[in-house]
Amino acid sequence: MYDHDEWCPPVDEMDDFSYKMKELIDAEIDLRIGEVVKNLHNSKELNAKLYKENRELRNLLHINGHAKDNILREAMKEARREIFGGFYPGDTVYYPDYKYDRTTCATCNGKKKVTADVNGVDHTFDCPTCDGYGSKSKSYYVSSKEDRIETITLEFNRDKKAKHHRFYLQRKDSSVEQEKIFKTVEECQAWCEAKNKELEEQEAKKKCK
Repeated sequence: MYDHDEWCPPVDEMDDFSYKMKELIDAEIDLRIGEVVKNLHNSKELNAKLYKENRELRNLLHINGHAKDNILREAMKEARREIFGGFYPGDTVYYPDYKYDRTTCATCNGKKKVTADVNGVDHTFDCPTCDGYGSKSKSYYVSSKEDRIETITLEFNRDKKAKHHRFYLQRKDSSVEQEKIFKTVEECQAWCEAKNKELEEQEAKKKCK
């Protein structure tokens, strides 16, 4: 038996209500799915951005690491250069070329001996001008030669207060002292001219004696 006092909606209204509820549920589901997809897309973009930033940071750290190494290497090189008097292996430098000229002795005319009258007796002596060699040698610096530093040695004396550098060049067999190593050809040529003048003055003093 049915309670005639209890009201029930018509069947058509029930179907319409169910249909509307289904639409609301489907819309909510679509909304939730859309939010999930959007969040997933945002997460992918965020992950890609974070990955890119992380990679750029790693590259920057790598570059900075190399830059730091280069700075440290250059600082050590400059420190060594200062120790080596401002020079470093691999530098292009200039050094004076030394030359000897021998001329016939004007006193003995190349005969190495001279004759002198001593108390009426002729005596033969070694020529006092050329010391019996028959010729005189003259040394002077003629030009500046370019070369590249191969090795630099640093020597200390016993009390370790004085230091001495020797430079070994690529195309020169013997070492060169620091005072004869120059950074420019002009500096080297000026040194040659000053040294030649000094040698000429020394030669002039010998002749006066």
